[in-house]
Amino acid sequence: MLPREARAVRAADIDGKVLLVWAAGERGGIRTRFGAPGELPSLPDAIFYDDHFRDGALKQESTLVDFDLIPTPHGALLLFGTVDGVFAFFFDASGKGVPVATRM
Repeated sequence: MLPREARAVRAADIDGKVLLVWAAGERGGIRTRFGAPGELPSLPDAIFYDDHFRDGALKQESTLVDFDLIPTPHGALLLFGTVDGVFAFFFDASGKGVPVATRM
């Protein structure tokens, strides 16, 4: 079960496993869980992005603006916007997110 304050939950099937991504509300951050559907409730949260840590210090206000999870063949693309810009990470069947190079 996800925490009560979880909001904007997104999910993607990656080769038979599920990637859950959500904004954790007051607990902060973008959090993930990755695994077989039946084991998701017992898996720990992984903090993928801490939206209250900026310039080397904890901040009261969140830096997260919005996020989305886009399923792709054999993976998913996580896009999230912060006060500092937009970031992209690709998740594959290992469940790990790796940065996607972008050009502006």
